[in-house]
Amino acid sequence: NCYEVGNVCNLIEKKLLGELSNDQFPLILGGDHCISIGTISAIKKIRKNAGIIWVDAHGDINTPSTSTSGNMHGMPLALLLGLVSESRNLPGFDWFSPCLEPKDIIYIGLRDLDKQEKTIIKKLGIRAYTMYDVDKLGIGKVMEECVDY
Repeated sequence: NCYEVGNVCNLIEKKLLGELSNDQFPLILGGDHCISIGTISAIKKIRKNAGIIWVDAHGDINTPSTSTSGNMHGMPLALLLGLVSESRNLPGFDWFSPCLEPKDIIYIGLRDLDKQEKTIIKKLGIRAYTMYDVDKLGIGKVMEECVDY
């Protein structure tokens, strides 16, 4: 499904670039984590200093070599961070360029990470709040810390 994912994300990026250039900030709701490849690409082209708060139980930072399933929906952050070598050579991704740095991301709600995802997140120094952290600190305190970051 790589070709379809790449093409749909390209369409999403193009549509969103039009909205963002009109000084709009749309709310995007989707059914698959992969749409973030198109949405975040567009947002970072217009708002280069934008940060990403990734609210999810999963890290979605696997690469083709670390994924146990091979499903792309577990890889969008790896693509956006440039952890997937030669991503432009993937079918449907000739339009794509990585656009995130580890400092741009904060995770909230992690509770189900693959071993390699834990290693990648720690190695890159990405700020992460697990569900344990949310329960212990409270969501208000977590959000305060995110805004202060």
